[in-house]
Amino acid sequence: VHTPHYTQCALFRDMVKRLINDMDFKALEVKMKKCKELFYLLANSTNANSGRDEEGVVTTESLAVELQAGGLTAEHVDYVTQHLNYEGKGIVEFLDYLTYVPLFVEIHDSIYGNPLDFSRTK
Repeated sequence: VHTPHYTQCALFRDMVKRLINDMDFKALEVKMKKCKELFYLLANSTNANSGRDEEGVVTTESLAVELQAGGLTAEHVDYVTQHLNYEGKGIVEFLDYLTYVPLFVEIHDSIYGNPLDFSRTK
């Protein structure tokens, strides 16, 4: 006799198996590598501008500058930097950064597509 909970778990397990089998791990690996490159590019920029010796550290201040350059409103910049401010220390952790990658890609595309657009409507 199967309980409703057992049936739900079995259905979920089957769904997860299908998703994993359909996943393109090579594409995921490439995307993760690009995300790390973007993060460390921002980290290196942060360290060069602040005189920090820490490797792989992104400050919320440097992230705010990048977001402003991307045309985000002050309200949106504050929202993102507050949510990514790791333990209130003024730094951004890589895993937290990953959650906002779609936004960062959109900002990058916006800057690259029209570098002289200084509107703050995003």
